[in-house]
Amino acid sequence: MKFVYPEFLYALFALAIPIVIHLFNFRRYKTVYFTNVRFLKSVQEETQSTNKLKHFLVLISRLLALTFLILAFAQPILPTSDQDQKLGNSIVGIYIDNSFSMQAESENGQSLDVAKNKAINILDAYKPDDQFVILTNDFEAKHQRTINKEQFIEELQGVVLSPSVKQMSEVTNRLKDIIVDKEVPNKSIFLLSDFQKSSSDFDALRNDTVVDLQFVPIKTNLATNLFIDSCWFFSPFRQSNSTEQLVVKIVNASDKNYENIPIRLSINGQTKTPGSFDISPNQITYDTLSFSNSESGIQQGEISIKDYPITFDDHFFFSYQLERQLAVASLQEEDKNKVLTALFSSDDFLNLTASNIQQINYQELSNQRLIIVNEIESYSSGLIQELTKFVENGGHLLIFPEQSSAANQNALLSPFGWQMGKRISASTKIDYINEKSPIYRNVFDELPNNLNLPIATSYYDLPNNSEVIMRFQNRKPFLISKLVGKGRIYLAATSLNAEESNFTEHAIFVPTVYNIALNSQQSDALFYTINDNNQVTTSAQVTGEKPMSISGNSIDFIPEQRKTDREFTLYLHGQINKSGNYDLKNGEETIQGLGFNYDRRESNLSAYSEEDLTDILLKSELENYKIFTLTNELLTNEIANSNSGVALWKYAILLCLLFLGCEVLLLRFYT
Repeated sequence: MKFVYPEFLYALFALAIPIVIHLFNFRRYKTVYFTNVRFLKSVQEETQSTNKLKHFLVLISRLLALTFLILAFAQPILPTSDQDQKLGNSIVGIYIDNSFSMQAESENGQSLDVAKNKAINILDAYKPDDQFVILTNDFEAKHQRTINKEQFIEELQGVVLSPSVKQMSEVTNRLKDIIVDKEVPNKSIFLLSDFQKSSSDFDALRNDTVVDLQFVPIKTNLATNLFIDSCWFFSPFRQSNSTEQLVVKIVNASDKNYENIPIRLSINGQTKTPGSFDISPNQITYDTLSFSNSESGIQQGEISIKDYPITFDDHFFFSYQLERQLAVASLQEEDKNKVLTALFSSDDFLNLTASNIQQINYQELSNQRLIIVNEIESYSSGLIQELTKFVENGGHLLIFPEQSSAANQNALLSPFGWQMGKRISASTKIDYINEKSPIYRNVFDELPNNLNLPIATSYYDLPNNSEVIMRFQNRKPFLISKLVGKGRIYLAATSLNAEESNFTEHAIFVPTVYNIALNSQQSDALFYTINDNNQVTTSAQVTGEKPMSISGNSIDFIPEQRKTDREFTLYLHGQINKSGNYDLKNGEETIQGLGFNYDRRESNLSAYSEEDLTDILLKSELENYKIFTLTNELLTNEIANSNSGVALWKYAILLCLLFLGCEVLLLRFYT
């Protein structure tokens, strides 16, 4: 047993007072005068032994009453463990998990409301002059300071569901940073959460002898959740009036079987072909939605399903650009682009510009999507530098080498990590096409075994450290490809000269070069996930000096922005916290659409049970921790007892009153 105020125990010397009273008061006798012997019959006889017993019992009652009164003021406590009890003031950090998973229902209502009520119960276990810190997944600056009870309750009322998701280690580290340097003897952290498996990184928690960790699990009812995880296009490029195939990934995070669930797709507010799907328990399904793009420009899409009670992940937003024309440039030393002109002139979507290398406008190169280098014999250092920068910044480069000198061609290829070998003069047939390459997607229904492919009579020995698109019978590559920076480079083993190969006369030539051009379309991100560190990279054309802005869903702001050679990077700093489609503007002109979605980590409702939590923490390296699983009514007492032990002063008061009552009864009725 320990005492909160042990100095009151000096008052036990006051026990001498009733002893003195006993010695000098009860030993005096009263003289009763009477004149008639008959009055003796009414006098009660008191024997000496009876009188002594009564006085002794009264003395004991007074001593015990005074003793327990003094003990009540000293506030005795009974420790609940072998650890030292917490005396003095405390600073308490309380984390309220307000992620979307706390939208689930529990026995006492929504999980977030239950957590907020438990936070108030925690407050009640501490003294009025203790300090508190409230923290949510939003990591708001106003929460990262110490406050009193009244301020805490006021801040607690404003806690609502948030799209932000934080790992448990991030939360504990942030709270420790706030409270660890405070000059307060007792420091504790309470974590109120449903402890989802996706965000409970208990392995990352580190033992701390200064700060105690207290886990308060919020038990939720088993909920079903069906959600849209992501989407992507089957084809890497978009065209007007062409059929698009959008693949949607749908996840069933429950034991429930779903059949004929409607799914809706809208583009720019117009509903496209509706669909439906079936999905088994705890499975993933992929549904393909087909539709046509009727107009060029910015396309903002939304996919939606209906599911209850978790609804934040039932909508998925995306955006893409449908270009009016695709800029292609052909560079050559003389008029060697007749084949290319004939190919691209048949399609208004592809805009071919032919340039002699002596008259190249380097500033225009950055506006091209694809540059075709057509039989250039020698390259200037300036041209090599511009083409290298063009590819690294996201452009595509297709090279048909001139056959006179491998050394001249390697001057261009060296920055890309390629070196061509010697020129080989021998008739060789192509016998392999990589049908899995994006270039040949949707070109062949089925590739025949005896397909008649082009023949080359003279070609370069190409490097092997690349993706092979076409190959000769002798296993040497005819057309290769490689990612460089943000762009891609293609290299053929021959030029377009008919004397070196019949490639330009073969049917495979058109889909090969045409699809290389289509695949060069700039593909900005189809969608973004909302978080605190959102960065948007855009290759949209920006004119004038006005900064770019983002608007939509009742917000309009100018983000931090930085420019590189071909693109802008925008830093949002958490200013977008609601899913939906947004407009990226340059002045008053909308130059790109942006689709933002909530983090799907919260969609999987799998969480650690109280038993799981106990087992995990027992196996961890943590020492100063405790798990509270009691109801609200008992939580306050449990925390108070855990901090300071069982308080006995109330029992001391009751015993004091009891013995005072015994004294009164003895004096009144004992004869």
